[in-house]
Amino acid sequence: VSKKQRQEGRAKARPHWPAGEVFDMEKELAKQPFTEAAPPNSIVVDSSIEYDIVGAAARQMTFNYQVALPHYRDEMFLNKAAEV
Repeated sequence: VSKKQRQEGRAKARPHWPAGEVFDMEKELAKQPFTEAAPPNSIVVDSSIEYDIVGAAARQMTFNYQVALPHYRDEMFLNKAAEV
């Protein structure tokens, strides 16, 4: 799904979201800096890691929502799913 398709889909879905539910977290995440101060007495080195952890977290948000639903903690549901 392209970024444009995702935005269009979210715009269509937004009116159907229950009041008070936050499904659109990207705006909130963009407001928060993704930095953390190093503790005192720590050695700070430049990282050579080039992995986009923020992008990875954004990609995982949709998956996490799907597996965080209450029925995934229901033992009977999980047992039935394992039987298939």
